[in-house]
Amino acid sequence: MIRVMRRFQFSTSNSRFLNTGRILPYVFLVGGVVLAALAVLFFSGGGGESAPADSVSETGGETASGALDTSLWETYQSDAFGFSIKHPAHWEVRVSEDEFTPAINIFDPATAVGAAFPLTHFSEATHVSMYPRGIPTEGVFSNTRESGVRFGESVRVANDFLLEDGSAWATAASFGRIVPAGWDEAGFLWAKVVIDNLDLTCRRGVETVPVDVCDPLSGDTLVRRGTVNARVRAIEEAMLASFHYLNRVRGGTVSTSTDATNLSDDLIRVTSPEPGAVITSPLTIRGEARGNWYFEATFPVVLVDWDGRIIAEHYAEAKSDWMTTDFVPFEAMLEFVVPDTSVSDRGALILRNANPSGLPDYDAAIEIPVRFVQ
Repeated sequence: MIRVMRRFQFSTSNSRFLNTGRILPYVFLVGGVVLAALAVLFFSGGGGESAPADSVSETGGETASGALDTSLWETYQSDAFGFSIKHPAHWEVRVSEDEFTPAINIFDPATAVGAAFPLTHFSEATHVSMYPRGIPTEGVFSNTRESGVRFGESVRVANDFLLEDGSAWATAASFGRIVPAGWDEAGFLWAKVVIDNLDLTCRRGVETVPVDVCDPLSGDTLVRRGTVNARVRAIEEAMLASFHYLNRVRGGTVSTSTDATNLSDDLIRVTSPEPGAVITSPLTIRGEARGNWYFEATFPVVLVDWDGRIIAEHYAEAKSDWMTTDFVPFEAMLEFVVPDTSVSDRGALILRNANPSGLPDYDAAIEIPVRFVQ
């Protein structure tokens, strides 16, 4: 089968969330009646009534300070797709093992009664889902903004999807150049809270037109009104923050983590910059790595923007004898021109091991999320 791969992309323009995965070279012949029926689902992103407030009360208590208590949450780990994520104990997990479009759905069962599985970004359910190889469809049209969610891993692009009042009802993210085994560039993560009392309208200039003739690609704007359960939204944000790649660095699997104290099976530790730091030029990178991370006392360091474009690259140098299996301190300095941040100010610092053999089985790297000064 011939498959056309397209990168999962976000647009920060007014109402576009496109290419959530691969677009397959299939031809669909759909009658007008069916098209009209599908339009509401396509544009709505799965609105409807969420579960009553008491049905989500067990998703996590609060600490004395009012913070969300996740101490009783469970951890789901996927060895096949190289990640782990925490979730409320009563949320359920369903895995679709489709060869081309696998999906891992973690959802509030009270909101998914009668839902078709696997859940997608159109499903009428409250869920956090991983799509390691994307989904063969276009995406949800919505007002968006760059996400303020603190993710557990470096993200390439992340957008929040908004109601008219600015409340976020969903978040989508694609990750950096380093991803777990089994993922590809079409892979993404989706977190959605069902919108209560959803009212969907379409604006064409100053006019309001029926939703079934709405054409966001030609400039129409879809507007959602309703309410989002703030507590459930906080739960999903905590889940996104708990998402981590598994630490594997051999057998062709590349490792990454934002835990600067335990990276790559304890092979390398970065002390500066910290994950999520706002960086300026020149950037000094410090830390320590096992002697076998180096070759001839150096290893490569690369700085990329949100789209993976290389901004700067150089080498880190050992500050003492590297011919050891113990940790050896290193330092590197990168000079760079701040990239265009109009789409995103996110970037990533990638530290790769020196691999003189050139064999992929011995590649290893870590990725530290950073932000550029706007």
